[in-house]
Formats: sequence, structure tokens, C-alpha cells
Amino acid sequence: MVTAWQKRYSGQLPTKHAVVMTCAVAEHETVCGDAWNHSGNWGAIQRRPMTANERAVAGAGGTPQPTDAFEQLHGDSSPINGHYATWFWSFPSGVIYEPAGLAGDAAGAWKLLEVLLDHRANIKNAINVIDAQTLASDMYHTRYYEGVHDPRKPGGVEANIADYSHALAWASGAFSQGLVDWQPGGDVTPPSVTSTPCLTTVLGVQQALNRLSVTDQPLKEDGVYGPKTRAALIVFQQQAGIQVDGAISPETSAALTNALAAA
Repeated sequence: MVTAWQKRYSGQLPTKHAVVMTCAVAEHETVCGDAWNHSGNWGAIQRRPMTANERAVAGAGGTPQPTDAFEQLHGDSSPINGHYATWFWSFPSGVIYEPAGLAGDAAGAWKLLEVLLDHRANIKNAINVIDAQTLASDMYHTRYYEGVHDPRKPGGVEANIADYSHALAWASGAFSQGLVDWQPGGDVTPPSVTSTPCLTTVLGVQQALNRLSVTDQPLKEDGVYGPKTRAALIVFQQQAGIQVDGAISPETSAALTNALAAA
């Protein structure tokens, strides 16, 4: 993150608080780039939607091919529009992303700074002091994420912000502890952070189901809502005593959250 910050902001060093909060977003979204086959995407940042031809290929059971090394196809979800596939940014190790002059995780962190800070002036101006609740609220209202609760229903918006705020508070606390003796410009051993799966995505639900050992064979954590993921969700819903429909509903996400907390 520090390397990306200096590259993006003309050698300027970030404050410790800025590192903690931006890394908290990256941890919650993609385990600091380790999700999705180590794509290097630090913020679950979408690049482009599928074209009509690509949707036709996928609908016929095929696999659309990326246009270059900097995109991967993954599943996402919306509380209004449901599940869909789209192209996300990818930053392979050893492949230089020219606008940044960086590769891998450093390029992913550089892109996160672009989208989270440079595209959102309120967040950039406050990143040295911002708290988890304000960051989650500002991100939501600028459409960085959608959450799992229907915003058209009473309390839906507040519930989505509360979920994200809770995740950021947990992750930022872990990073703060890991960086307690670090000062900008000094060396640091990255803190060991056990990620909380992001239950606003199919990938996060797959990670949660695997962590709970719901099925004998672990699910492939690819962000694709396929028959095996649906079957595992049904098993979990039966175990949790909630509506059994194989859908990632708010009730299911809440039950997964409770089960993870108790595990």
C-alpha cells in the first residue's frame, strides 16, 4: 500500500491511519488481493460488463475470454438485480500495469487508491481521520458497494451500511494492532489477518460455507453461483432452520454471519 501511495501521490508517504483504513477496505473486499486466484485486485473493482456476445457464450455453457491480462470474469450480486457475472480488474504478478508502472499487489493497491480516494473527494479529504461508520456510509452513497439488504425496504440502506461498517471496524482494528509500532517510512511485517468473508458476494458466501464445512467436498471459490453452491446453500439453510430456497437472501446472510461468529 505504501509503495502504491508513493507512486500515485508523487512520493508522498501516507499516514498510518490512511494505511489502516484503505487496507481495511482491501481486506474486506478481496483479502488484500488474494481472492479470485490471487488476482491482485485490492478492492473488488469492476472493469467492464460482459458484452452481448460474451453473455451468449456464457449462456451456451462456454467461458468468455478476457481481452487482456488485466481482467478476470467473476460473479457478483445485487439485492435488486440478483446475481450476475462481470469483468473485474486483475493485476498478475510480473505483468506491469503501465499507468501505474507497477505489477501484482502494488498495482492493485494503486487502482484502489484511484477508485476509493481520487474518485471520491469526500473520502480522500478525510482519509487521515475517517472512522469505519463514515467510510462505510460514504462508500455506500457513492455506490462503491450495494450490500445484501433491499434498499427499497424500510431499514435496508441502514442495514447495508451497518454490515459494511462492522466489517471495516474489525479489519481496521486488526491492522491497527499489527502496525502499532510502525511509522510512515519504516519497515513493517504485515499483520496476520484472518478475513471475514464478504457476504455481499457469491465468493464470500462460498468462503463462508467452506469455513463452516457445510459439504464434504469444499466448494470451488470462484464467485460463480452454480449448482454446487446452490446445493450447499440449501444444506446450510436446512441446518439453520431458515427458508430453504438456495438463495443468498438477507436471512441467509444473517444466519451465515451468526454461524461464523459461533464457529
